Amino acid sequence: MQKPSLLYMLVLIGGICSGKSTVSKYLASKGAYRIDLDACAHEVLQGDDTCKEQLVDHFGADILDSTGHISRTRLAARAFSSARTSAELERITHPAIFRLVELQMTQIAERVVSASAPAPASTAPVPASTTQTPALVVVELPLPDKAPALLTIADETMCVLASRAQRTRLARKRSITAPELSERMRLQPDDAAYKAYASYCIENEGSMPELVEKVDEWLCARVRSHAFVLANKEGACESSALL
Repeated sequence: MQKPSLLYMLVLIGGICSGKSTVSKYLASKGAYRIDLDACAHEVLQGDDTCKEQLVDHFGADILDSTGHISRTRLAARAFSSARTSAELERITHPAIFRLVELQMTQIAERVVSASAPAPASTAPVPASTTQTPALVVVELPLPDKAPALLTIADETMCVLASRAQRTRLARKRSITAPELSERMRLQPDDAAYKAYASYCIENEGSMPELVEKVDEWLCARVRSHAFVLANKEGACESSALL
């Protein structure tokens, strides 16, 4: 896997209900491009016939709903029942998911080039900040040990950590039961493992504004040092909309 040089890739890691998706969406609201691996997985499950056939062969035809599409709920119940079945799901779906991630990175880089190009009637040079400074793209990665290729090409890896009490509270908002949360956490790395992969860590133990303040501290430092620009004006919005 290769990363276009016009992109500064932040890989965002953390366990279920740690707050990493909130951080990712907040950065997108500030102008970062965002690649959602969950959305990529959904696209693969619904649009890749080869993956669909392999999943049905391995997990059974009853993972299909009444319309013939894969039910993510039914598939999750089968796939996350053990480490072995989780590994089978990854073996079948990960190659297609990461091909889609690579394609999306290429498409984002093309958008960056298009946005920085001067108007046809203009002969003025493009400002250096748009031609030399890469654009921030955020990639959420729940299981860093399953995607070493992404970590290798990342410019930076940030982990979002939260206590069990905080994750239980956030799980309730997502209608995830306590047993479901416990089982998913059992199959994921612990905090020490996430920290080992990360170059920067954020503790999510307070309110949303407190989490945003911590993210802003990281973001402002990187922008001031010209590590990247926030180039996605289409995705930017008022951050208060997330609060």
